Amino acid sequence: MSSQSFAKLTTSLSGACVAAALAVALGACSTGTVSEPTGAGTPASGLPAQIAASGALELGAEWSTPPIVGVDPSNTSQPFGIAPDLAAAIGNDLGLTPRWRNMQWPAQLPGLQSGAVDALFGQISDTREREAGEFDLVPFIKTTESLLMSSDKAAGITSLADMCGKTVGAPVGGVQVASVRAVSDERCGSDPIKISEFQGGVAAVNAVRSGAITAWLDTTPSQKSAVAADSELTAVVVPDEEIEPIYTAIAVSKKNGSLATALAESLRRLSENGTYARILADHDSADSSVEIDEITVNPLTGTPAGTK
Repeated sequence: MSSQSFAKLTTSLSGACVAAALAVALGACSTGTVSEPTGAGTPASGLPAQIAASGALELGAEWSTPPIVGVDPSNTSQPFGIAPDLAAAIGNDLGLTPRWRNMQWPAQLPGLQSGAVDALFGQISDTREREAGEFDLVPFIKTTESLLMSSDKAAGITSLADMCGKTVGAPVGGVQVASVRAVSDERCGSDPIKISEFQGGVAAVNAVRSGAITAWLDTTPSQKSAVAADSELTAVVVPDEEIEPIYTAIAVSKKNGSLATALAESLRRLSENGTYARILADHDSADSSVEIDEITVNPLTGTPAGTK
C-alpha cells in the first residue's frame, strides 16, 4: 500500500470469518496453548537431524493477530490465518507436522533461542539487526503499519505526526516503539507522543476501546481485521515516509540454519505453484504478498543462513 493510502480503512461483511476469529481471540486466547498435530509424510532431506527425526515442526506465535494468526471460531485449540495455512502447506511440502504453541510476544524470541520452538511464525518483523544477530529471517508478507483508533477520535488523523501529545500503544520491545520515538523526536517538539507498550494485541485493542490509549500501532492486515470485528474502530495507514513497509518473517535460530534454508525453498515452491497467492487471497491479503525473489533467508543483509 502506498503513502497515498492515508484514508481510514473500512472492510465489508465479507470479512466476517476473520472478524469472528478476532472476536474469539479477544475472549479466549491463552498463553502456552499447544495445538494438536495433523498428519504429514516423510521428512525432506536437508532438514536439521532432530527435526527430521521427530517429523514435527514446532511453531510459536501469539494467536490474537488475525488474519496473520488468530483463533479458529470452531476450534479454539487451533490457530487460524495466513501463517497456519502457509505452515500446513509447508508441512505437506517438507513432510513435517506443524505443531503450534500460543506464545505471548515477550516470550517468543527467548523461547526460540532456548529451543522451546523451532520457528516463530506470525509477529516477527524483519530487521537488519535481527538478521545479523541470533536469528535467520524468511519473509512471508510485507505490510504497512496502521493506527487502530476509535472512530470518534480519528477525525483529522492521517499520520503518526498527528499523534503529538497523544498516547500510542505498541508491542513491548517491538520495532514500532523505535518508529514512534523517531517520529515524535522529529515532529513533536515539546509535545511528544506518549508510548504505552503492550504484551499482546488483545489488551491493546481493549485499551483503544476503553480510551486508555488513543491508538494502537500494528500491521495493517491485523488492524483491518480489528475494524471488521468492531464497527466503532477505524484504522489509519501510516505514510510510507514515516514507517516504510516492513517484512513479517518466519524466524529461526541460527543454530538451525538449514531449517531456515528449507523453509525459504519450500515457500518459494508454494509461490511458484500458486498455493501462496491463493492462501493470501483467501484471507483478503493479496496486497501484502511478497515476490518470489524476496523469499530468501535474510533478504535485508544477505547474511548466509546460520551465520552472523
